[in-house]
Amino acid sequence: MDEVAAHKRFLRSREWQERLRPHHLMREPLCRFCAALGDVTAEDVQVDHIVRPNGDPVLQRAPENLQTLCPTHHAAKSQYERGDCSRPLIIGFNADGWPVTWTPTEGVDG
Repeated sequence: MDEVAAHKRFLRSREWQERLRPHHLMREPLCRFCAALGDVTAEDVQVDHIVRPNGDPVLQRAPENLQTLCPTHHAAKSQYERGDCSRPLIIGFNADGWPVTWTPTEGVDG
């Protein structure tokens, strides 16, 4: 089975749906990127793997590899992962107009 199919199967698993995902959302109910920008509006959120697990069961389940993102930021991060990851992802701008960035290794900066 290829990695994509295995990951999709994991996301449909009872372990993910009933234990890992809800536990993470209890700890981090808001979008991490929105919170870094000062927006704490509760909306539909998704649990994202910071580093793509690529079939690695440890990365799939590691709490430190999970973050909560809103659909807009999740889509931006996914697009970033499909492209050139050599530069940080700009997630928005702070009150002074400076970019707030994210990388898988450094997290949110700004």
